[in-house]
Amino acid sequence: MQSLNKQANEPISQLEYLQKRKAAYALNLCMVSLSQIIDYNDKYVLEQEYDAILNNLNLQNFIKEESLLVVIRKILDVINGCRIKEGEREFIEREYQQKMKNAIWSSVPNLTVIFSGGNPAQIAIAAATQIGIGYMNYRKNKSDYTLNKDKQLWELQVWAMEQFHGLRFSLFEAAWRFADKFDYDDVLRLTEKQIANYNEILVDSDPLRRFERLNSISDYFLAFPPFWYYMGSTAREICLSESYTESIRNKFKKEALTAFRKFNELHVEFMREDVVAATSALEQISLLNLETDYDEVCSLLGRAVEFARSNHDILQICVPVYLSLRQLDEAKNILKKLVNETYNLEMNGYLLSRIYYKQNAIDEYEILKERIGEEYVAPWIDDDSIPRLTDSDEQPEQRSDLEKMISQANKIVIGATVAAGGIGAVPIPFADAPLLIANQVALLASVAVTFKINIKEDGLKTLVYASLGVGGAALIGRTVVSNLIKIIPGVGSVVGGAISASTAALLTYALGYAFIEICKDVKIGKLKEEELTSKTGIATFKGYFKTFAKKKAKEDKQK
Repeated sequence: MQSLNKQANEPISQLEYLQKRKAAYALNLCMVSLSQIIDYNDKYVLEQEYDAILNNLNLQNFIKEESLLVVIRKILDVINGCRIKEGEREFIEREYQQKMKNAIWSSVPNLTVIFSGGNPAQIAIAAATQIGIGYMNYRKNKSDYTLNKDKQLWELQVWAMEQFHGLRFSLFEAAWRFADKFDYDDVLRLTEKQIANYNEILVDSDPLRRFERLNSISDYFLAFPPFWYYMGSTAREICLSESYTESIRNKFKKEALTAFRKFNELHVEFMREDVVAATSALEQISLLNLETDYDEVCSLLGRAVEFARSNHDILQICVPVYLSLRQLDEAKNILKKLVNETYNLEMNGYLLSRIYYKQNAIDEYEILKERIGEEYVAPWIDDDSIPRLTDSDEQPEQRSDLEKMISQANKIVIGATVAAGGIGAVPIPFADAPLLIANQVALLASVAVTFKINIKEDGLKTLVYASLGVGGAALIGRTVVSNLIKIIPGVGSVVGGAISASTAALLTYALGYAFIEICKDVKIGKLKEEELTSKTGIATFKGYFKTFAKKKAKEDKQK
């Protein structure tokens, strides 16, 4: 075992090894939190960091050191102070704008003075004089108001600089005490410069270059497990891309599995709800064979559910995997939670009711129908593709099978779009953007079942990634939105380091209806099922996606 002791040459025990690494990781998390606050310094990121500390830290497992507690308390104080100062900044801006409006009105010439002379020449002279005086007063007032505003803003900036300096010093002091107490190699301690470089690498659009850059700094991230998730996810992106040769893809499949397993080895349960750990498990599953690697898949799936806790996005993704494994009880348990929270009710109510049918649980089925409404459950019929009919004046026999499929798929997409907008009531952090995309893949899978089309999960992901012009699940939120803006100028808002609700809903709407269109093409013979992920199929899907995205953006703009 590699020693983490910077002085001793003799091996250390496994317990000592883990304790040293845990200590370094706890310190690195605080450094990352500091970098987030300084780099973004907006209310959404601040709220995210504040919530993560107060509501998501696993206190049972976290390092309990007084110096670290001081750092955490200072981080919370700085975040709270930044929120207050942001309010003051907005007030300063509003006050300045109001003063400028008043200055403009006060510069308007006094008509009584101008026309009091009666003589046209005197009126002209008076007008010129009044206008000149008004303009000079406006210039002076504007200068005074601007100077006062700049002074107030500088005071806010000075406060921030002092607070960040104090926080940096507290963090350095904690690092000093940790190095003395835990005696680990200082190479494990991340610096702001290293974190900034790491964040910059993650947005590199070339996955091969991104992987090599990550690999070149990997020795410095042995005490920061999330690094290994993103490295594995980058390798997985290369593995799943048809742009590379089979030998390259096979090589990076091994690299991805190695990195994901390194993440599992280094992972420490510092978070109650760990999105990165759950997502890592799901991405690792996507590289395994459900039959030959059955036990490992089940273990990873259980890990994903455990770390997801109440994260509905991740739980939603777990459902189709459990269904693929024929583990209906596990899928049912998750679906009941999602339905209880009315999350994506159109799709989840349908899936849960079908499971009840498969298990002959008529009582549970009737209770579900009574509780969420008949329009959200599938009929008690042995055909998974039969849609729910809600039009009382239209009999099933009057509709073709394709019409029924389209009707059902439309309802699924509408429900998922509404759910995406609901999720976006709180903007989606960039770090969670992979979950947003994965949720769209689950939506397409449900539509595929409706149309009786057999397409694997990797095929669905290929369509989603291709339509957005992005690569694998390591994609960053900025990439999603920036590429979406390229497709539809003026659409896809980025507010405070987050993908907005409207953008999330637009993605869901456009991807869902684009997939319905291409499924229709398959059913009417315009495209073969096996061609869905071919160049022709991808190009067709991208065309539909752009059409529906622009349509949705136009509708939203008109509201």
